[in-house]
Amino acid sequence: MRYADDKLASERHMGVLKDAFGDHLETVEFDGNDHSLLTLDFHQPAYQRVQDYFRALCPGRIAYNPSPSLTHSLLQALTRIC
Repeated sequence: MRYADDKLASERHMGVLKDAFGDHLETVEFDGNDHSLLTLDFHQPAYQRVQDYFRALCPGRIAYNPSPSLTHSLLQALTRIC
């Protein structure tokens, strides 16, 4: 996931990842030019997408905080997985 106009995770960088992982990589772009969807530039729909992904991957085995704050990071979301 990235913001469409993110200068740090540019489209060129994403292209390299897409080439490396092919069909095994699913990418999603959100409007904006910030960088960190899950930390400093927190984006609730991105957080929800990650949470839904891991819930489907490990049904019944993911902890959930119904009120994620700006300080949540991807690592916090993953700490109680499987």
